[in-house]
Amino acid sequence: MSRAHKRYERNNLALPLPLGNVFRVTYNMTLQLQNVQIHFDYGDSGTIMTGSTETEIANAADTALSAALQACMTTDVKLQSIVVACMTDTTRKPQAKSLALLTGSVVDTPCETFEAVVVVRQTAQRTACGRGRLYIPGWPRSYVTNGQVFGVAASAALATLLTQMQVVLATAGGRTSVPGIFSFGSYKHKTKGFSQLTFVDFNRFLGTCRHRKIGRGK
Repeated sequence: MSRAHKRYERNNLALPLPLGNVFRVTYNMTLQLQNVQIHFDYGDSGTIMTGSTETEIANAADTALSAALQACMTTDVKLQSIVVACMTDTTRKPQAKSLALLTGSVVDTPCETFEAVVVVRQTAQRTACGRGRLYIPGWPRSYVTNGQVFGVAASAALATLLTQMQVVLATAGGRTSVPGIFSFGSYKHKTKGFSQLTFVDFNRFLGTCRHRKIGRGK
């Protein structure tokens, strides 16, 4: 962002420093030959990590989120893998879990690849760093009327996803990780922070996904 832009001068406070370990769970998928990613963040209380921590979190995230995501997508979406990376210890190697090419579960024509349902996330921190959005691609056309999410099936699928996004992950290794938002800091406050989710909802109007060429943008 240019320093001349009025948003550059906003004093957006950074999130609190993480009290424990923070993990980013990334779903990798494809839609009509395009790569798509959706990120979820989780934080624990500082439990000592082992060599299998990321794998255990990937398994727990798969149990909590995969079926709910599938119910929001058409069969054109191919879920390929979950990658878990520790954001508070960059010396650790991210671990991947294959999803064996799972697909969305709705047999329907998907919306355009740039159209998506926008899910809004909030924390107790009333600052730009404490809010976030994620985009659900591959939304079924039959779930949309006049550019808006519409119908019982659409609402039910999203309600389940929003519920699952707030599930606390309990892994086989005894770790408990709460869903939240991880931030690298604002333009003025370059401090990594994490805050637990307090509210999730969706925008009834479809949004537009960002398209980037490989290697471009952040």
